[in-house]
Amino acid sequence: MIELDDTIVVGINDHRLFSEGWHERTQDERSGVIYRPTDKEATFQMLLPGGPVEIAALISASVSLSRGPLRGSLLYQGKNLGDFLLDTENWVIRRFSLPEAPSGWAKLVWAIHNPFVPNDTLQNRDFRRMGLNVASIRVERGILHSS
Repeated sequence: MIELDDTIVVGINDHRLFSEGWHERTQDERSGVIYRPTDKEATFQMLLPGGPVEIAALISASVSLSRGPLRGSLLYQGKNLGDFLLDTENWVIRRFSLPEAPSGWAKLVWAIHNPFVPNDTLQNRDFRRMGLNVASIRVERGILHSS
């Protein structure tokens, strides 16, 4: 199997490209999508081709457990590539522009502004801080869209 470093698919190559701040793999019972939830911050690396690119991510949030919209940002070298607000539990694609990406490996960070603890809603003794649900992330060349 060929593993591309400009695309991360949970269940395929996340184990190589995700580092700190990730919880175990989970499957969405509604759609069958395999994903990993983040902690308050979650780090990953991707191979950038250089020049203007977009980071496209297939993400969702557990808004019923978080008791409202999930808010966060995608960071590259401490710079905010864009904020997001998720107010649905459906899987959505969000895009983040990186106008002048260098060629090579890049470290990116999901920063969650309002992580939640499942026990606060479910009383299930799950005290993990939970954030964004991530199924895939891809680097795309071409025309940049606003996020």
